[in-house]
Amino acid sequence: MAKTKAPPWTKYGIMLRDVMTGAWHDASAEFTTDMLAAFKDQDEQTVIELADNLGSIGKELTESVTPEVKAIFKVAGKAGVTAWKAHATDVLGSKKAELSLAEYLAELEGAMVLQLGILAETYPERVLHAEILRQLSLIVDNPFARIIDVEQITARVKILMESEHYWESFSYLHVSRLWQSTGVELAHRNGVDVMQVVEVMDKRTCPVCRIFHGTEIRTAAMKEKIDSSLSITDPEEYIKAWPFPRWNEIQLSTPAELTEKNAIPPYHGSCRGTVRFLYST
Repeated sequence: MAKTKAPPWTKYGIMLRDVMTGAWHDASAEFTTDMLAAFKDQDEQTVIELADNLGSIGKELTESVTPEVKAIFKVAGKAGVTAWKAHATDVLGSKKAELSLAEYLAELEGAMVLQLGILAETYPERVLHAEILRQLSLIVDNPFARIIDVEQITARVKILMESEHYWESFSYLHVSRLWQSTGVELAHRNGVDVMQVVEVMDKRTCPVCRIFHGTEIRTAAMKEKIDSSLSITDPEEYIKAWPFPRWNEIQLSTPAELTEKNAIPPYHGSCRGTVRFLYST
């Protein structure tokens, strides 16, 4: 069976993933060792104290990765413009495409690097803190906890602290969002009123992506959503601005209803979907 071609932004997602994962491991290595030891010893007080200090890892992480993240976004942004320029030429034919995106790209990259940094810095407290305390409660609240139970829970905590899946999804998500936002801006400048969601359709395609495949998106509405999101600096507000579509919310939706949701890929961390120029009304 032929291997499915990866989306063009994938290599930049891999670059960002490697930077984020490496920096996270460097920042959290000692912390993780202490946390796992405390779980194995069922040392409730130490686990709580360590969990309450998780924020220090996020700050160290963000400070260490920001220069490399900026560089990756700049390279990815330029590659995106080149790819969208080719797409615009193919679709618009003899029409002259407006391709001067330098100023917009600088604004987009700057905003997204800042948002990515805020999300990374707050990740330990937003996500890990509550989950680690939940795992601790499985031991503390169970007077019949056996050694094997403690070992299994400690193994879960190790996976949590390594966070490799999180940083992979985090990286692909943000590079894809940079790529799609550039395409929407170029469509808007060329008077392309309607875009269309295009998903990779194979055995790996999730139900959400399958149902959105072919959905028409109004360029103006999508541009407004992207532009308004660039000023968000609160992590919870950012997450609310870009909710992932849920299968149970869209499975019975008509094409018109999907359009009204004003949602373009990525629909999840490893989403391979994109958009394309469709037509001008």
